[in-house]
Amino acid sequence: MIKGVFLGLVLLFGGTAVQAAQPQPVELIRSTADYVLKQVRARKAELEKDSSGIYDLVQQKVLPHFDFRIMSRGALGKYWRRATEKQKNEIAHE
Repeated sequence: MIKGVFLGLVLLFGGTAVQAAQPQPVELIRSTADYVLKQVRARKAELEKDSSGIYDLVQQKVLPHFDFRIMSRGALGKYWRRATEKQKNEIAHE
């Protein structure tokens, strides 16, 4: 019984610690946007000559925070279930 209570407390408080360590969505968006805008302003002259640097910046700092498969599934709603796996992958990629 004591082991069960102890295990329950560890799971309860351990999960809270992990959850607290992850940034909140609004803060994540704000900090990512601030970083990207700061980089764009700092590299303005360079990016005006060659805008491909913006794509690299977005690829490295913005895209890792989005799950395009889940976003695509939400956008398509009931039609997601009708799509083939190939179609799902293509939609998420695009």
